[in-house]
Amino acid sequence: MPKKYYCIRMKQSNLLRLIILLLAGSIWGCNSVKFVPEGEYLLQKNIVKHDAKDVTNEELKSYIRPKENKTIFGFWRFHLGMYNLAGRDSSKGFNKWLWRIGEAPVIYDEYQVEKSREQLRLFLENKGYFDAKVTDTVIVNEKKRKVKVVYDIKAGRRSYVHQVGYKIFDDTIKKLVFADTINSLLRGKKPFDVDIFDKERDRVTRMLKTNGYYNFSKNYIYFLADSSENAYLIRDTMVIAGVYKQLPDGRDTVVNHVKYKIDDVYFFVDFNPQEALIDESDYMSEFDTLYYKGYYFLFKKKMKFKPDVLINSTYIIPGQLYDITKVSKTQTLITELKLFRYINIKFSEVEGKTDENGRKYLKCYIQLTPSKPQSYALEVEGTNSSGNLGAATNVKYQHKNLLRGAEIFNVRFRLAYQNQSARGDKNNFNILETGFDAGLTFPKFLVPFRVESFRRRFHPRSSINMGLNYQRRPDYTRTIATSKLSYDWRSSEGVSHIFSILDFNLVWVPFISGDFWDYIKDTFMRYSYEDHLILNSNYTFIYNGQVLGRKNNFWYFRGYAESSGNLLDGMVKLFTKEPSNEGYYKVMGIRYAQYVKADVDLRYHHQLNLNNSFAYRFFLGVGYPYGNLHVLPFEKMYFAGGANSIRAWPVRGLGPGEYKEDQLEYYNQTADIKLELNAEYRYKMFWILEGALFVDAGNIWSIRPESSPEGGLFRFHKFYKQMAVGLGTGLRFDFSYFVFRFDVGVKAVDPSMPYGNRWVLGTTPLTWNDFGFNFAIGYPF
Repeated sequence: MPKKYYCIRMKQSNLLRLIILLLAGSIWGCNSVKFVPEGEYLLQKNIVKHDAKDVTNEELKSYIRPKENKTIFGFWRFHLGMYNLAGRDSSKGFNKWLWRIGEAPVIYDEYQVEKSREQLRLFLENKGYFDAKVTDTVIVNEKKRKVKVVYDIKAGRRSYVHQVGYKIFDDTIKKLVFADTINSLLRGKKPFDVDIFDKERDRVTRMLKTNGYYNFSKNYIYFLADSSENAYLIRDTMVIAGVYKQLPDGRDTVVNHVKYKIDDVYFFVDFNPQEALIDESDYMSEFDTLYYKGYYFLFKKKMKFKPDVLINSTYIIPGQLYDITKVSKTQTLITELKLFRYINIKFSEVEGKTDENGRKYLKCYIQLTPSKPQSYALEVEGTNSSGNLGAATNVKYQHKNLLRGAEIFNVRFRLAYQNQSARGDKNNFNILETGFDAGLTFPKFLVPFRVESFRRRFHPRSSINMGLNYQRRPDYTRTIATSKLSYDWRSSEGVSHIFSILDFNLVWVPFISGDFWDYIKDTFMRYSYEDHLILNSNYTFIYNGQVLGRKNNFWYFRGYAESSGNLLDGMVKLFTKEPSNEGYYKVMGIRYAQYVKADVDLRYHHQLNLNNSFAYRFFLGVGYPYGNLHVLPFEKMYFAGGANSIRAWPVRGLGPGEYKEDQLEYYNQTADIKLELNAEYRYKMFWILEGALFVDAGNIWSIRPESSPEGGLFRFHKFYKQMAVGLGTGLRFDFSYFVFRFDVGVKAVDPSMPYGNRWVLGTTPLTWNDFGFNFAIGYPF
C-alpha cells in the first residue's frame, strides 16, 4: 500500500521559516566541530564515577569546568547546531543572530580539568571525605576531534560528628541556645558536612534575632573541630562570641549582647523616597501626625486609609521585643493590601534609653508609598480554543480602597465572539457571549464578632461577587445569574483555603434548537438544559510548593468539595408537602438541583537542569446527582479535550466512555466522572522559544445508567480499557509576563473505536480529525 503524506499549510510564514530553521539546525548540528580550532577538541561529555554516599552526580558535576554544550533529550545539541548553522562572515547580521541564540562549542581545557579535580576534592572534604582521591581520564577521538573526560572518585571513609559541645560567653544567650537544641541540625550522630554547620549558624542567628537580638549576626558563631582521639569521629564545639568593647583606658573587654525592644512605631503613609533624599528635615516637616491605639501615623493633608487597616496588618507592637520574623510577616501583610507600591521597614536605636533589665529601645519606621487607588483597562484579546478562532473585549475598572479600608472593588464587562468548528463536514457556527461581573474583597472576615489577631495569623479575605452572563449558540441560548459570598485564608506557607458559604446560580434557557431538543427530550440530558437553580457551598484546599523566582522541584495539590440543594430542600419541604405535577419541588417556579461533587488535582514539576524539566498531572473528579434533579446541571458537568486537557481531541469532543457521538453537529459531550493523566517534557531552545513533548490520557463517564449514553457508563472492570491517549509536541513563547503556547496533539488510542482497533496511531491513515491544534496562554498545568 503506498504511503500517504499529509501536509499542514501554515499562513504564518515566519513560523514556517522557524520550523525549517530548527530542522536545518538539527541536521547541521551533526558537524559539531565546525568552529573548533585546529589542534583543539570539542568537549563531548563530562562523566563522573564515584562511591560517595549521600552525594549526587548533579552536585559533583556542578563543580566541573568547563561544562559540555547544552542538550535536549539528553543527547541532541540543538544550541550548538544553531551556532554551527552560521557562516564564518562576522559582518553578516544573520550569522550574528545565529551566534547569539546558539551556543559556541565548548573546547577541552587541560588546565580547567586540573582545577575541577581540586574543586571536587575540596567539595568532598567539606562533606567529610577527608581521604578522597580524584583522578581523571581523557578519552580522545582523534577522527571526530572530540574528548570525553572521566572523573574517577574514590571517596574513602567518611568522618562523622558524634558529639557537639557549646562555648557561649553570654549567659542569657546560652539559656536560649540550650532551650532550642531540640531544633538543632546537629543532633545525633551525623556525617561531617560544612553546609550543615553553616545552616546551623543561620538557624541560631535567626532564633536569636526573633528574641530581641537586633544587632546579632552569624559572624559571632564559629565551630571548633577536634579529631585528635579518632580521625573519623569528630567532636565539634559551637562557639558564640561576645561583643568586644573598648574601655576608656584603651583596653578591650568582652560584654554581653544587648536585647532590643520596640519603642514607637511610625507609619509614613504618604512617603516619597526621592523627596526625602533631597532634604529630609524639610520634607518631614510637611507631615501631620495622628496618634491612634499606640501608633503614630504621619500623612499629608488627609489620611487616605483607616488606621485600623494598617494596625491589623502589622506584627510590630510597641513594648515587645524585636523579632525579625514579625518584621518579614508585616512586610507580607501590608503588601497583600495592594495599596502601596513601595514598602520599607527600618529601625533606629534610641540613644540613652533602657529598661530595668538593660534592654535598649528601637524606633520603627514603616515607610509606605501609595499606588494609584483606581485603574481602568480596555483589553482586546484574540481567543483560540482547539483551533476555534475568536475575539473578546473586556472593559475593567478597579478601586483598591473603596471604603478607605483596603477594600478592592472590581467590575468587568465582557463581549466575546468565536467561530467554532462543527463535526465532520458540517458548517462552522458562531458563539456569542456577553456579560458583566463585579466583586468587592475585604481584607478581613465579614463576621458579627471581631477577630483582629486572626488577620495577623491567617491573612483572611472576604469576597462578595455577582455576575450576569449571556451565551448564544446554535443549539441553545442560556443566561446565568450568579452571586457568591466566600472566605479565603492561609494557614501556613504554601497552604491556602477557600470556603464559599453561599454560591448561587440561576440558569435560564429560553431557546433550544429543534434538532437538539429532539435528540435530548427523551433522555435525562434534557434536565441539564432546562431552567434550574443552584444554591451550594463549596470548599477548596490548595497546597503549592513552588518558590517564586526559583526553578525547584515542587508539588501542587488542589482538593475541591461541593454540596448543593440540601438547605433549599429542607426549607421547601417545611412549607410544601407535595412536589409539583412534574414530580419535583420548585422555588419561585424553578426547579433546584441537588448533588455532591468533589475533585482532586495533583501535579509534580521535576527540574532536571536549567534547560530541561518534566511536569506531571493527575486529575480525578466525581459528581453525583440525587433528590430533586437526577442529573448534574450542565455547567457542573465534566468534559475532556482542548488546550488544557487531552489535546488530541477538541473541547467537549471526547467520551463519555466508548460512546461515539455522530448525530449532533456540535461537540457537546459531558459527564459526571473525569479521570485524566498528563506528562510533559519541556526544554529550552533559544531566545524566548521553548519546546515540549507530551502524552495525555483520560476520559469522562456517566455515573447513573438512566442518564448515560450507550457505552458511557463508568464500570470498574472496563474504564481502563476506555482511556483515550493522545501524543503531541508544542512550542511555547515565554514573554516573562505570560507564555503563548501552540500544541499539536494526535490521537494514539481512540476509545470510540471497536475493541481491537483502538490503537490508531501508525495502524490507520491519519485524517484531520485525528489532530488537535491548540493555541493558549500559559502552561497547561
